[in-house]
Amino acid sequence: MRHSFLIVNDHPQAVDLFTAVAPDFDLIFVGSGQEGMVALDQLTPWCGVIAAATLPDMQGVDFLT
Repeated sequence: MRHSFLIVNDHPQAVDLFTAVAPDFDLIFVGSGQEGMVALDQLTPWCGVIAAATLPDMQGVDFLT
């Protein structure tokens, strides 16, 4: 069973970086806090969430709280 992680980051380089360092995980990428909130409501049982410190529509810490 593969583990799913939600990556909330608006930088395109993040996709390449996380894909390279975590090839054994299912990584779902979204580019804003609002998209992240929608993704969290999906049925996917997330193992973890990684959010950038600053996002286009909110601060990363606000997204995580």
